[in-house]
Amino acid sequence: MNRLLLLVCLLVAPLMTASNNTSAAARRDNTCIPFDYVHDREAAKPATVTLRAAVLTNTVPLAFYDENITSRNSIEPFPSYRGFQPALMRHLITIAADFDNITLHWELEQAPPFSYAKQFEYMSVDCNSTSNRKGGFPLEDCNRLDLIVGDYYGYPSRSIKTLLTPPLLTTAAATVQYVHRAANKRQITTLREAVALQEPVCLLDESHFDDQATERFLGLLVERCYTHDECLLWLKEDRCALFVEDKLQLNYLAVKDPDLHVTRQTFDEQYIVWPLNARLDPQIQQLIIRWIYQAKVTGILDELYDEFFSIAFCPLGSSGVNCHLPCSTAHGLADRYGNCVCESTKWTGSDCTVMMEENTNLISTSLKIVSYIMVGINFTVVAICAFWLWINRNTTQVRVCQPIFLSLILIGCLISSSTIFALAAEDEGEQDVPGCMAIPWLYSVGFSITFGSLFAKIRRVYTLFRAAEHIEATAITTTETLSIVNGILLIDVVILTTWTVVDPLQWKRRITSMDKFGDPLSSEGYCHSDHWMVFAGIIAALHLGLMLLATGMCYMSRKIPTKFHEGKYLSIAMISNLQIFVIGLPVLVILGSDPQSSFFVRSAIIWMNDLVVVTVIFGNIMYSHHQESKSSTESTDEFIISKHTQTRAQGRWVYASHWGKWFAVGQDLGEKSLRGRLKRRRLSQTHASAFSNLLLPPLLTRASKV
Repeated sequence: MNRLLLLVCLLVAPLMTASNNTSAAARRDNTCIPFDYVHDREAAKPATVTLRAAVLTNTVPLAFYDENITSRNSIEPFPSYRGFQPALMRHLITIAADFDNITLHWELEQAPPFSYAKQFEYMSVDCNSTSNRKGGFPLEDCNRLDLIVGDYYGYPSRSIKTLLTPPLLTTAAATVQYVHRAANKRQITTLREAVALQEPVCLLDESHFDDQATERFLGLLVERCYTHDECLLWLKEDRCALFVEDKLQLNYLAVKDPDLHVTRQTFDEQYIVWPLNARLDPQIQQLIIRWIYQAKVTGILDELYDEFFSIAFCPLGSSGVNCHLPCSTAHGLADRYGNCVCESTKWTGSDCTVMMEENTNLISTSLKIVSYIMVGINFTVVAICAFWLWINRNTTQVRVCQPIFLSLILIGCLISSSTIFALAAEDEGEQDVPGCMAIPWLYSVGFSITFGSLFAKIRRVYTLFRAAEHIEATAITTTETLSIVNGILLIDVVILTTWTVVDPLQWKRRITSMDKFGDPLSSEGYCHSDHWMVFAGIIAALHLGLMLLATGMCYMSRKIPTKFHEGKYLSIAMISNLQIFVIGLPVLVILGSDPQSSFFVRSAIIWMNDLVVVTVIFGNIMYSHHQESKSSTESTDEFIISKHTQTRAQGRWVYASHWGKWFAVGQDLGEKSLRGRLKRRRLSQTHASAFSNLLLPPLLTRASKV
């Protein structure tokens, strides 16, 4: 049976071992030997194996030489040689002793600089042959070493020239980026992105990846550097967006420098191997291969990879420098420095166990208190004015100013100021807030009543004195004046009703920020409807147009003496309304959707607008009521004389309803005669005050021609 197996093996072996670089006899010794012969060879294993190796010490972190460690670690084999591969060689000593009871010795030497290719040729099967591309080497040089320790890739062409060990590591071309790139520069993560954006990348001059990157990515802009330090310096100086190099090398650099980040792009995958001398004893070759496989099976290669190419993180659920602190397994992980980093901004705390509540951006309590104080001030002022108006309702001064319009002004300001209550209404979720639609209703209705009353009064002043200048008979009744107020109010009510029915304001909540899992972190609530800008724009245009018209009337009535009416103070109130309206709207636009600032500004506009109207109108009336003097009579005389002088050529009779007397203003009535008649009457202080304040309303209400 053994002979049959041997015959089959001899026939198949040339096909199976064509890629091996040993002699034919050696190949037969390794592949076509009967079981009993293999058993005999196992029994004849050497007790001691000495391997001679040259170490390429410029391949950090795979292998490098450190003279400073020699005295400190004299017990450790070859302590001056550091890196992944020397560490593996020390582990192979233990594996050889544990699994094969063989004492393994290493005889190491540093390979000369820039001898990468030459050292490999020493291992090749044609080292001493004229077919060697280097022209052949002396036989003693070809037999001096058993293997080369370095960063050799397992190319197919190399496997033909010599025997290669199993892969020690898997690597590929990769890229690294600088995490603190300039703010005006875009972070590049792939070479294709660099080509598209014409961003240069750094490559080691004449390296393997220099050729691979330029061949694979046509149009790639390249900055060629000569050392790793130079390439990294250029990367941090923004001369290049990426640095292309071996992935293992980049991982090692990123472990040492937290400002470097290895991207996910890889290409040109390779295996790092040891080239074995083609003339090495086949039994020793098999032992080396066996020990390397054993290092893989026992996890030694994985441990070494983590030591040199991975960042050491604390185990799951722990954090701290010594991994002695807790860290939530559900919401956090420890970073390279031992800090427990929460996976979402929704969680916080040193161990990521404290859940952050959603910031709903509700109006702060302090702002609401300030706004309620504003409302309280307006309500108090309105109450004081209403009480004073009721107490003095039968006095001449109040009757002249028409109590019904004064009452409407107070009612309008009261309704308008109540808008602040509606503005403060809000909800943490998306439930409907009735205050949304109450905002335009309260403000517009209050504004219409207040402003309509002011507009009607200033229009009445303007109309009467225009008629007086031309000595024309005119009559403006209270009903006519009230109809103006009702008309303005009706227009607003129609617009508001249409808005409420067609597209009412509803409470909405917009998420402004969320974590990577979609959980809301911050949101803003606001009143919204699809066409609110249309309806609000119509109302704003109407109010602005009326204010401009009233302001124009105030300007044209500016020469009317203040003693005859409250026109000056009506003008002040009108202009204040206009100023607040014109300035307030742009400020609200600038503030945007900031709920805190927007609420305060809107509340302040409403409060100031209503307070100015009430204090200006009622302050003037109260002051005039308590500070009337003889100067009122003199001002009245001068005004009548002035009007008589302007119109003495027109023979008219004017009836003053308050006095119940006829005054003749004829061609033969001179200024001196008129002055004498006024003096002879010697009006009492009360009558003089009444005439001064009632001249505008009643003087022309019952005028008739002769």
